[in-house]
Amino acid sequence: MVSRSVYDRTSLIEEYADVFSGLGAYDRPYDIQLDPDITPVVQPRHKVPYARLEPLPEALRALEDQGVIASVDRPTDWVQNLVV
Repeated sequence: MVSRSVYDRTSLIEEYADVFSGLGAYDRPYDIQLDPDITPVVQPRHKVPYARLEPLPEALRALEDQGVIASVDRPTDWVQNLVV
């Protein structure tokens, strides 16, 4: 069963290779509906492993240049941890 699911996954990725490559940004207008009864959450900051600390600023700059993330200079209602 495992080998079949691995084959199915591999063939699926090969068949739709254009979907599984690149950044995957959605280039059409969209509207996100937020539930007004949900309380925003600020996650506490996690420490970045020392081995990943040096390349982090460059990686964040690259994501910002690509429009994936945006730098903010004010508090926000929602804060999610960085996944390294």
